[in-house]
Amino acid sequence: MGNPPTPVAALDRLLALAQPVGAEVVALDLAWGRTLAAPLMARRDSPPFAVAAMDGYAICQTPDSSVTTPSAFRVAGRSHAGDSRPSTALEADTAWRVFTGAPVPCNASRVIMQEDVTTREAATTEKGLGAIIEVPPPESDASSFIRPQGFDFAHGDPFFADGHRLTARDISLAASLGYPFLRVRRHPRVGILSTGNELALPGEPLEPGQIYSANGHAYATMIRAFGGTPCLLPAITDNLDALVAVLRHHKTDCDVLVSSGGVSVGDKDFIRQAVLEAGFEVVVHGIAMQPGKPVLFAQHPETHQVFVGLPGNPVSVLVSSAFFLSPLLRHMTGDHSLPWGEAAFADAILGVPLAKGGKRTAFYRARLEEHDEHGRVVVPFSRQDSSLLTLSSLAETLLIHEAHADPKAAGTPVKTLPFPPSVFAL
Repeated sequence: MGNPPTPVAALDRLLALAQPVGAEVVALDLAWGRTLAAPLMARRDSPPFAVAAMDGYAICQTPDSSVTTPSAFRVAGRSHAGDSRPSTALEADTAWRVFTGAPVPCNASRVIMQEDVTTREAATTEKGLGAIIEVPPPESDASSFIRPQGFDFAHGDPFFADGHRLTARDISLAASLGYPFLRVRRHPRVGILSTGNELALPGEPLEPGQIYSANGHAYATMIRAFGGTPCLLPAITDNLDALVAVLRHHKTDCDVLVSSGGVSVGDKDFIRQAVLEAGFEVVVHGIAMQPGKPVLFAQHPETHQVFVGLPGNPVSVLVSSAFFLSPLLRHMTGDHSLPWGEAAFADAILGVPLAKGGKRTAFYRARLEEHDEHGRVVVPFSRQDSSLLTLSSLAETLLIHEAHADPKAAGTPVKTLPFPPSVFAL
């Protein structure tokens, strides 16, 4: 079978299997975290006409160095935000009372802040019309306090391309563009299969030799955060015929099938054989990584369904999901907002010495300490046994120790794999 691929090479093979999921239209308030399936462009100008940038008086007066004394203007009208644009133009001696966001007359050259205006004669109406005001002479570098039509964006301006993952700020912008609905990629459907005679559901009484099934719930949580829709399938005992039947039954209703356990070479590890009998073609089985060596990737040639078989220990689930499952689901939705593979690695400074690397690239659970003068300090936990789920809940990142790497002293620059946002941190 040759040497197993490196984690990065295996990821490349997995992403090559990914098929884009279809699109759907959702209401704007349901579009957060979704990936656009069509470009987002401006449908109008904003603002649709010139508006005041603050409360004051709009006048028609351009900077002129020869004007050195205050000028008097008669207030001829007023407008608020939401009003129609004034239909009359300003005369040389008239002003228009305006408030922030209000439309200004078509020939207004600037807005004088209300605190800079002096009232010479009182208004003749309740709305302040007829008042005579004095404004200071214009300054050559003074702001006009007028936002022109299209100041924020103009009709036809492009904003986001197909494949952009929408944030709360993007939703606000889409609303201001006038979109009540958005065309987005649907969530990839992911079937979750846990295998093993020893598994019991949380809350059930444990028989001798049984443990609670934790991986399925971890998968479901992470898959939602990765942009997928999880489907928890009933746990299956270590029975080849039962596994094959489940794989065949769900070969069309899920985009991805993820299994936990049964991918190694033990007497009860039937996943590889079941995948083959169900018609899948194995692409990867075994990766030069620790934990996660027995990982299996396959694809059904007819349905293009992707199968991801991961080891049963929860630590392998954590590491493999961060490195493989997150990029796969984002790749299927066209979301390229976050890097994956080596591009996702972050720099850090090693806080303790590391021994020579082994035959496989190791992903050590680690904590992060305060920055020193050279960068963030990463410290791996002293125990790395893959059965220690408690350490996984305390880990803040994964320290990467390449296969056959030389011993590293404290203070050496190293690479880490940050956990995907919103999955392992609040």
